[in-house]
Amino acid sequence: MSKKNRRYFYLIGGIILFFLIFGLAIIWPYGEESIKVEEIEEVDNNPVIEEPKFFHPLTGEVVSEENKIVPVSAIIDNIEYSHPLSGLEKASIVYEAPVEGDITRFLAIFDDSDLPSKIGPIRSARPYFIDFSEEYGGIFIHAGGSPEALSRLNNTSLYNLDEFKYGNYFYRDVSREAPYNLYITGSSIKKFIKDFNVPPNFSVAFSPWQYKEEEKNWPYHGPEIKINFKKEIVWRYNNDGQFYEREGGNFKTKNLIILETDIESIDELDRRFIRTEGSGRAFFLEKGKAFMGLWKKEAGRIKFYDEEGKEVSLLPGNTWIEIVYPGGGSLSL
Repeated sequence: MSKKNRRYFYLIGGIILFFLIFGLAIIWPYGEESIKVEEIEEVDNNPVIEEPKFFHPLTGEVVSEENKIVPVSAIIDNIEYSHPLSGLEKASIVYEAPVEGDITRFLAIFDDSDLPSKIGPIRSARPYFIDFSEEYGGIFIHAGGSPEALSRLNNTSLYNLDEFKYGNYFYRDVSREAPYNLYITGSSIKKFIKDFNVPPNFSVAFSPWQYKEEEKNWPYHGPEIKINFKKEIVWRYNNDGQFYEREGGNFKTKNLIILETDIESIDELDRRFIRTEGSGRAFFLEKGKAFMGLWKKEAGRIKFYDEEGKEVSLLPGNTWIEIVYPGGGSLSL
């Protein structure tokens, strides 16, 4: 290439390079800005933040904050002389089981932050009530008990609030006949919690049951459920309120569970053995419908399952559990 042509080539190349650099200098800032704009458009300046939901461990109901609960269990009488009963309507969970003579007593489970003003009449303990109470931990309230029950209580982690040992936390209603006149107040329970530094913890065995607000595809069972202890127990479904009402008492429940197990008389006083380990049949009643499944005690806690082994969900709310003889002879749906 001649010297003249080379000069011409460099001139043309320089002009092209100049315009390339000039063009890039103009275009580059706009490209950067467009990238930034796109990034800004993708950022949500008002994200919807869901509030965390907390559920009450004893009822499955939504609560405003995580509960720190001292579980409180109390043995409440059910013989006719003890009526009317006090405090049972505020229990989160109630177990009803037979004692001597096929009369029943209740084990009521309360949340210490929502105690009734008065609970009773308080009566004596039996081993199977201790078994149920141990699933929750906390305080066990009673007035003495069978020899086996008192022996068992010496080997549990329960805080044993026995009227025979700590009578100052209880009182007698002088207008009623003993022994059906022993009561404890919510404020006395709170005082016991403070005096003995009872921690707000459940038992290591405790885990909440499964709760879900849903319609079950279960068959309707009719308006009444009858359970044949010494005195017949009748539950009726209230369709307007969508709860079960107990005849002869101001008691209501969202969930009614009939738990079948082995029950035997074991001595001349007709004390009972009630099997609380292993498994057995259970009937679940919600919203006027009934379903047969299973109960199983696993790792110290009774859980409920359908016949395919899937855990049964309960309705958020209180639960009442009737402990009955096997074979259907004590239950009429």
